[in-house]
Amino acid sequence: MKKHNNTTQILIIQGPNLNSIGTRSARSNSETRLTLDKINRGIRRSLRNLDNSVAVKILQTHDLTRVITAIQRNRNWANAIIIAPSSWCSYEYTLKAALELIDLPIIEVFFSKPYNSFGSAKDSILSSVAIKTITGNPEKVFVKAIRTVVEHLIN
Repeated sequence: MKKHNNTTQILIIQGPNLNSIGTRSARSNSETRLTLDKINRGIRRSLRNLDNSVAVKILQTHDLTRVITAIQRNRNWANAIIIAPSSWCSYEYTLKAALELIDLPIIEVFFSKPYNSFGSAKDSILSSVAIKTITGNPEKVFVKAIRTVVEHLIN
């Protein structure tokens, strides 16, 4: 396990259209509007409870080339990758190959209803390269994935 200054470093990739989760949230009859910014703030807030032992870089993009470049550039920085592939889960074999090549633990995340119209675990071609696939509430699924990565790296 690569550790840098006793810190687990995780690259979080948020795929296409996840920046529009607020639009879906507004349509879902939810009392609170969920946005990607709220999700990311929740991730960072949860890291404070881990005694600075986890650092993250978060990238949200629609551009697959940008994601593959980020994966390759961060392969020596990161101990693991958490990816919310969205629609890429069904057809992006180039992304799958990039994840296979870096040889890092991968956690794949999907959102539960009513936020899951962007792809699903059952259709994912990326599950075969992931150590785990987690589906859950968008505000909690990344935190659960971070904890899963930390436990995996310790064991």
